[in-house]
Amino acid sequence: MYSYYSVKLTARILPYESHLDKKDKLQQYVEAIREEDRNFLKLVQDIMTDDASAGKIIEAIEQNANEQHQKNEAALQLVSSDISKMVHSFDDQTDDMKTQSMTIYYRVWEEEAAN
Repeated sequence: MYSYYSVKLTARILPYESHLDKKDKLQQYVEAIREEDRNFLKLVQDIMTDDASAGKIIEAIEQNANEQHQKNEAALQLVSSDISKMVHSFDDQTDDMKTQSMTIYYRVWEEEAAN
């Protein structure tokens, strides 16, 4: 008489591969955007001071440029922190896809006990 059994297991199909290096590349893009924002703010400030102009309009332009720069900097800070979280999540997700759950069914012939 046969007895039927099953074993459930998870097997790794592909080796682990880190994707954390992607974080550095994405951070480089954030830094490039940050640098362009700084350059733009400096350009606005240089234009406003070159003309030796003064007045409410000039002050308003400079104030708006500074406020926008601060908003951009805050947004870039959020992006920088989110990049780290997203890359770690991506790394975990891709690693999970490299495993496979399986169930192995088998049977064993067993002699009946003599009565």
